[in-house]
Amino acid sequence: MVALVLVAGTFAVFGAAAEQSVLPDLVPYHALVLANARLGQSMTVAQSAGPPAAGALVAALGAGSALLLGGVARVAAGLLVSRIPVQESAPEPAPRRAIGREIRAGLRFVYGHRTLAPLAVSTHLWFLANSVAVTVLGLFALRALDLGAPGYGLVLAAAGAGGFVGALLAPAVGARIGEGDAMILGRLLCTLAWVLALLTPGERGAVPALVVLGAAQALYGFAMGLEDPNEMGYWQALTPRGLLGRVNASRRTVNRSVAVVGALLGGLLSAGLGHRGALALAALVFLGATLVAAASPVRGARVGDAPA
Repeated sequence: MVALVLVAGTFAVFGAAAEQSVLPDLVPYHALVLANARLGQSMTVAQSAGPPAAGALVAALGAGSALLLGGVARVAAGLLVSRIPVQESAPEPAPRRAIGREIRAGLRFVYGHRTLAPLAVSTHLWFLANSVAVTVLGLFALRALDLGAPGYGLVLAAAGAGGFVGALLAPAVGARIGEGDAMILGRLLCTLAWVLALLTPGERGAVPALVVLGAAQALYGFAMGLEDPNEMGYWQALTPRGLLGRVNASRRTVNRSVAVVGALLGGLLSAGLGHRGALALAALVFLGATLVAAASPVRGARVGDAPA
C-alpha cells in the first residue's frame, strides 16, 4: 500500500504541475484567475461529493469494487484531457536536457524574483501550518470532541461548501483589490478560521461543537477558494512560458516536502501540547505566512505586472 501511494503521489505531482503549466496556452492571461476559479469550483464539488459516494459504493459493492470504479474514472479523465485541442509552446532547443540544470533554473527564477520569492516563502509556511492543522483536525474532531464519522464528514463538507463560494467570488475580489491583496486576505481569513476552531466548545458529542467547528471549516474553505485562483493566476502570468513547467514542478515539490514535515509535526505536537495547543501553533504559523506576504511586494501586486 505504501508503494502504491508513493507511485500515485509521484504521478499526481507530475500531473498537477503540467495542468498548471498548460492553462496559459488555453486561455488569455486576463482570464487566468477566472479559469483557475472555475477549475477550483469543479474540484471542490468533486472532493465534496467523492467521500460520500465512496462510502455508498463500499457499502453496496465492497471496497475492491469502489477502488476499481475510481480507477476507471481516472482513465476516463485522462481520455478527456487527451482530447483538449491545445497548441503548446515549443521547448527550448537543446541537444540534451539535464534534469539537474532544469531544476536549478526553476528554483533560481522563483527565489530570485522580487515578488515571487516572498510569495513562495509565504506559501511554504502556509503548507507547513496547513499540514499540521489538517493532521490535528481529525484527532481533535474524532477523539477530543467525539463528533463521530458523520459529524466529521459534515465538518469536511462545510469546508467544501465554503471553498465553492470562495472560488466563485475570487475573480471579482482579485479584480477589485488586486490579486496580491486577495492572496493576503485569503491567508488572513485562513488564520482566523483556525483561531475560530480553537474556540470550539469542549463538550463531547455536542451540537455546539459541531456548529462552531463546521463554521471554522467553512471559513477555512472560503479562504482557500478565494486565495488559490488569484495565486495561481499570478504565478502563471508572471512566469515566462518556457520556465513555467520547471517553476511549477520545483515549487510544488518544495511545498509537498514541507507538508510531509508538517504532518509529522502535527502528530508530535498533538501528543506533546494537546490538540488545541497544536492548532494554536499552526494558527501562529498561518499568521506568519500572512505577514510575510503583506510585508513584501505581493501587497498591491496584480496579474498585469510585468516579470521582473
